[in-house]
Amino acid sequence: MSVLVGVLWVVGAALSLGYLTRLRAEQDAWRPLLKTGATLALALIVIVEGGWVLLALALLCSAAGDAALTRSGERPLMFGMAAFGLAHVFYLILFINQEGAIGRDGPRAVMQAATLIAGALLLHRLYGRMGELRLPGAIYAVLVTVMSIVGFGLPPSLWPASFGAALFFCSDALLAESLFGPRREGDEGWRAPLIWILYWGGQAAITAGMLYPRH
Repeated sequence: MSVLVGVLWVVGAALSLGYLTRLRAEQDAWRPLLKTGATLALALIVIVEGGWVLLALALLCSAAGDAALTRSGERPLMFGMAAFGLAHVFYLILFINQEGAIGRDGPRAVMQAATLIAGALLLHRLYGRMGELRLPGAIYAVLVTVMSIVGFGLPPSLWPASFGAALFFCSDALLAESLFGPRREGDEGWRAPLIWILYWGGQAAITAGMLYPRH
């Protein structure tokens, strides 16, 4: 790992932490920059390291989605869903091109089955609440679920990427619950920070796992 890459890792983590500390700030001009920059730093790491093009594209699409979701309204939400949906497609293609797209042992098969069930139950729970976003929401739910399932099928040397895909799935599940689920007083106080921690941690784990295989 070069000095530049090490600096980018530190910058990405610092921007992520900075965004976390400003979650409660309303209309904060720094929030979009911190949120988008934290993911862009991961994309730059992949580019500098000469890593997978699909990985860089997935992170760049995610950064675009981050930027969109810092704004309110249905149109930014639709753009964000499209950007993240495309990111999941890139991740899915990347994972499928690795050895073992479907788990070949008991533990991985169990995790894949559990992810499939969790994704189906969540979609069933929230589908009626999505209104005009039902179709894109359902497509997105299928993409993130399949991406996570295939992620569990990665070889043991890429286990951080499998872990990261699972974190990403959990983050999206919590975000969907926050957007479309029933409102409960006090939920956002813990849910928003957890969504971000799971999301950026998942992206960082996928990046590290794909760039630095454990042999």
